[in-house]
Amino acid sequence: MFNYFKKSISRQFLFIMLFMFFLSLIGGGVLTYLNARIQNHYVATTQTLQQKQMLVDKISKHLNQVFYLSRGYYAFKDSAELNNLYDEIDQLNVALDQFAHLNLTGNEQKLVIQTKDFIRKYQTVTLPTAINYVKANNYSALQKLAASGMNTTINQFLQYTDDFAKESRNNVYKEQQIFLQRNDMLNYAEIFYVLLVLVLITYSIRRISLQIGEPLKDLTLASQQMAAGETITLEHTDRVDEIGILSRSFLQMVKVIQEKEEEMSAQNEELLAQQEELSDQQERLKQSLIETEFTKNTLLRHNVFNHALSTTLHKQELLQSIIENMTKIYHMDKAMILLLDQSQEFASIGISQNIAERILQSMQDSMIIRLQETKKTHVIKRTADLYELGFHDGTLYCYDMYTPIYSKDQKLMAVFISTRIGSPFLEEEIHEITGIMNQICLSLEKIYLYEETESSRQLNQDIIDHVNEGIQFVGIDGHLLQLNQKLCEFFQWDTPDQLQFADYAVWSQRIQQSVVNGESLLTFLENAIFSNQTYGHTYRYEVEQPDKRVINIYAESIFREEKKIGTLFVHRDITEEYEIDQMKSELVSTVSHELRTPLASVLGFAELMLTKEMKPERQKKYLETIYKEAHRLTNLINDFLDLQRMESGRQVYEQREVDLLRVAEEILESFKINHSAHQFVITNHAEKTEVQGDRERIIQLYTNLIGNAVKFSPNGGTIELSFCNADNEIEVKVIDQGLGIPEKDLPKLFNKFHRIDNSDRRKIGGTGLGLAICKEIVEAHKGRIFVQSKLGEGSMFCFCMPVDTSALQLKEPQSEHIHSEALQSKKMPVLIILEDDLSLAMLLMEGLKESGFHVLHYTDAGRAAEAIQSLLPEVVVIDLLIEDRMDGWSVIESMKKDPKTANIPIIISSALDEKEKGIALGANQYLTKPYPPAKLTTVILQTLLEGKQTGEIMIPSEDSFVKKAE
Repeated sequence: MFNYFKKSISRQFLFIMLFMFFLSLIGGGVLTYLNARIQNHYVATTQTLQQKQMLVDKISKHLNQVFYLSRGYYAFKDSAELNNLYDEIDQLNVALDQFAHLNLTGNEQKLVIQTKDFIRKYQTVTLPTAINYVKANNYSALQKLAASGMNTTINQFLQYTDDFAKESRNNVYKEQQIFLQRNDMLNYAEIFYVLLVLVLITYSIRRISLQIGEPLKDLTLASQQMAAGETITLEHTDRVDEIGILSRSFLQMVKVIQEKEEEMSAQNEELLAQQEELSDQQERLKQSLIETEFTKNTLLRHNVFNHALSTTLHKQELLQSIIENMTKIYHMDKAMILLLDQSQEFASIGISQNIAERILQSMQDSMIIRLQETKKTHVIKRTADLYELGFHDGTLYCYDMYTPIYSKDQKLMAVFISTRIGSPFLEEEIHEITGIMNQICLSLEKIYLYEETESSRQLNQDIIDHVNEGIQFVGIDGHLLQLNQKLCEFFQWDTPDQLQFADYAVWSQRIQQSVVNGESLLTFLENAIFSNQTYGHTYRYEVEQPDKRVINIYAESIFREEKKIGTLFVHRDITEEYEIDQMKSELVSTVSHELRTPLASVLGFAELMLTKEMKPERQKKYLETIYKEAHRLTNLINDFLDLQRMESGRQVYEQREVDLLRVAEEILESFKINHSAHQFVITNHAEKTEVQGDRERIIQLYTNLIGNAVKFSPNGGTIELSFCNADNEIEVKVIDQGLGIPEKDLPKLFNKFHRIDNSDRRKIGGTGLGLAICKEIVEAHKGRIFVQSKLGEGSMFCFCMPVDTSALQLKEPQSEHIHSEALQSKKMPVLIILEDDLSLAMLLMEGLKESGFHVLHYTDAGRAAEAIQSLLPEVVVIDLLIEDRMDGWSVIESMKKDPKTANIPIIISSALDEKEKGIALGANQYLTKPYPPAKLTTVILQTLLEGKQTGEIMIPSEDSFVKKAE
């Protein structure tokens, strides 16, 4: 076993380390165990003493309570005190039992027994006896009973409690002292143990140093002696480990080296002789290598120069390359090349900008003319300028060489100028440079041709890039040869260069990813590209990202010399045309349904009334139905006309202060009557609700939004109108709990004729114009409108308008309902109506006659003008469109020109929306057809009572029709 470790240093080191490790582990474990045992004994003893002290205090407390509660009962005969006394006795017994289970001394056990006996006796004998004395009011016997020893026993136990507390503290103190003494002893043992470990470690290090360090030191010294050629003093060792093996191997190696050294000395002398011969050969090879390297560098420069001439397609880059390579190859001190075209670009080296410009100016008058005449290289010998002399003294000559560069048609296209200081140009060099200039000529002509081609190509690319259609040219092998920017926009590509020259698999895959039903489009493309037939078909496809687009693609095969060279595809964005077609189809479908349905009812009920005899009640019911359907038709036509006027910019808005909150309250009152299944709520958080706007249009806005909320809440629910201010705006929200709107329909919700394609909503009906009208009204008031909705949970329509910051206080409009009884006491006023529609005229006359007017009706404008001149009526009602030589405008103008009729009130009743012109000509009121007949009577009575021109346009609202129907 010992020999096993002796043969290896690593094993010896491992043995020592393991011995130290186990010694440390055993010593540390023993010390840790002793420390834990001392601490556990101290903690257990201390906890027992503390527990005893706690229970003794608890017993003492309960005894005191028994003493005081018994006295309280004796004194006051309180049953509650007696119950508490019994509870304290029970708790005292529990505490005694807990104390008895502890590790007690003899005195403590004796005290527990005495106390339990006393309590048992007190509970079974003394207390019942005392209770009987109390009930019998025999307090003398009670005093004798108390003096029999109960108080003495309690006092004894209380005294024991104090003594036990003192004894417990003493015991705890003793245990602390014992614990500290044992800890001190354990600390001394740990210090001794650490010192022992340090001694052992020191011994181990010393042993390792002697076993390894000293032999290695001897080996190092022997190595140094061998390197210095001295005698080696290393002694032979009998160790069997690595050190012994290394020492013996080293001695053997020294012996072998000494033997070889003698042999090497002889060979070295022979090599020295060979080295001298090789040195001579090396000198000759070095000189040859220098010449070869010079030739290589020269050829390399020529090769680089020729490569630049053949590959460079940029003029300035070519000129700079010529200057750099020519100066290096022919050792020129300065050089410059100048193009004689319109650009006059040049490149130079060793020449400042000022000198270069001066050379350009001087050459135009002298040297260029000489070169054109001689067509040969010209060399000038001159004395060097001061800045060219440098550190030279005396005379120094410079040689300037001007080499022309001619095109194929012998036109001078450039000049190469070079200078050598102190060294002339040889004839051979001049001949070589002239040949190089011919190569430069070819490169320049190639660049000119490339620039012309590139200019044409860029022009063509610019043209197709600015075409509104996407252009795509594909070769017969499917490679994408050319495309424009518009095509990239269709498919969300960055630039045309991204896919130019890509093969069919790459660019077709990119197209397929962007197109709906891309497989069909790829089939169309493949047939157009890879078919040899003449192709001229079209195909329509859709692109969804980033916006939905409808694109029509046209394919045309391109032939050259009756051979197909590719296919041209033209992609045209027809989204607007497609949407217009869709809108037209939707319009036809909607209008045909919305018009035919009420018309069918009107015609049907009218036919019944004309062909059959029926009771007045049924006639009235049919008339009400006809009126309701006619009203529905009127609203539809009004929506079309309103939207057309708004979009064309002909809608006129009367700007005045309007309280949005008050208008909303009025609108909701009418909705509450007709829609009892809904609850209408207004929530107002706004301080200012007034805006500058057109009251009638705002009523129309409210009616459409609230009507939509009611229609699309078929199961009832709450319709809430919320008002708040933000950033000088009033924000009005119309919130319902209805069907909600699909997310895909939200962006198109305010488009004309847009209706949500859903059976639950289609059966509700509508033209799809209401929200488009709302948007036009809000934007005309410099506001904005938007919607938020979640399918199945309801919608929120919100519009914002700038609040009215002016301090205008407008008069409240007077009531439009004026009873006809106000004119009964006066003479019947004369009223003239100019109206060519006999049915409407008869309807208006009936209403006016019932109000006490004497009505004269004319269908001829000329006769009406004559009657006005002769009768001077109280009021004139004029229709503007009269099929006669004289229309309504002419009648108004003639009345205003005549002083007798100039002040007669004029009320215009027309389907034309020309209220500005009517007011300008002097009309008092302007009624837009259709309107309820009672509206005309009200306006006339109001005009007569006011006795002045107001110029107000009276346009009937939906409420007017409702009130008339009622």
